[in-house]
Amino acid sequence: MRMPMYLLLPLLALGGCVINTAEREGLPTGVTLLETEEGYCDGPIEIDADPDVMIESGESTTIALDDGDGLDWACVGDSRDYDELDCPEGSAYVRITREEDAEEFSFECYGS
Repeated sequence: MRMPMYLLLPLLALGGCVINTAEREGLPTGVTLLETEEGYCDGPIEIDADPDVMIESGESTTIALDDGDGLDWACVGDSRDYDELDCPEGSAYVRITREEDAEEFSFECYGS
């Protein structure tokens, strides 16, 4: 079955679109990646500031940092021992990304 040309043209036009990753992930435009930390976690990641948020494999979230504060987080499993992420001075956001079907995660600190 052949696709009518009037349906094909909009699809071809979309092929050239650029999606701003920062906006899609909840970061404001104009911020710069300052530092990245990577690690492993068997269970979900919990953020101390909002224990209702659990970041599972395949998920990501962006968190605005309070002025000068670090980010306390825990790998939920046998224990909930919190660790502190210390971003560089000038950091305003942290993006947490979990790999799909994997234990790997990354913390990315962004600022201006």
